[in-house]
Amino acid sequence: MAIAPAMKKTTAVLSIAFAGALGLSACGSQSSSTTATASASASASATASASASAKASSAATTSAASASATADVKVDKDGNVTVKANDGEGNSADVKVGADGKASVDAKDSEGNSSKVESDEKGTKAESKDSEGNAASSSTVEGDVIVSEDGGWSIQGDEGQVAVQADGSWSRQDANGQVAVKADGSWSIQANSGLQATVDASGEVTSIVGGEKADLKAPKVPAKPAQAKVTPVKPVQPKK
Repeated sequence: MAIAPAMKKTTAVLSIAFAGALGLSACGSQSSSTTATASASASASATASASASAKASSAATTSAASASATADVKVDKDGNVTVKANDGEGNSADVKVGADGKASVDAKDSEGNSSKVESDEKGTKAESKDSEGNAASSSTVEGDVIVSEDGGWSIQGDEGQVAVQADGSWSRQDANGQVAVKADGSWSIQANSGLQATVDASGEVTSIVGGEKADLKAPKVPAKPAQAKVTPVKPVQPKK
């Protein structure tokens, strides 16, 4: 399953939706600065979840889609903004930007894939499901982000430390243990519970200690912060 498949066909829809939401939010809410920050974070995370869209869509296709997409924008008396965007081809996105600085995006494509992004001043969380109902969620670590010249980045906060390399490979260390994911999607885990396992790029469990293969699940993908450009690779699901 591709990362955030619903976003593959909704990049243009989201662009229009966020443009409308941010424009009205800036005019109708005293919290425009906070709202814009949260919205930008959500937008960046949505883009992160849908990095495949940027690679799969040419500039010409994106331009054409943007021209045909429409958005219904509403703002209530409290400054909360709701945007319903649709490109006319079965791809849609619902965006909500609250006066309190919280933002959310629900996106669906014509193939039945869906993605959801929620963001506030504390962080961003993204979830996606493909047309078969398979889910992949992202975890969020709050803290200061360091971005290197090659595009890699790292973040350390109360919930742990994440380091992402320029090729998308990444590692995470937190209260549960350590996880390392390579650029090909293979990964290894060493949990404080005693579980140790290694999974290759095909999903084959090559080693496991302290647990059952049937219970093994791929680790959650770190949410990419707004400052970062490289999207963490999604680890393959282990074969049962």
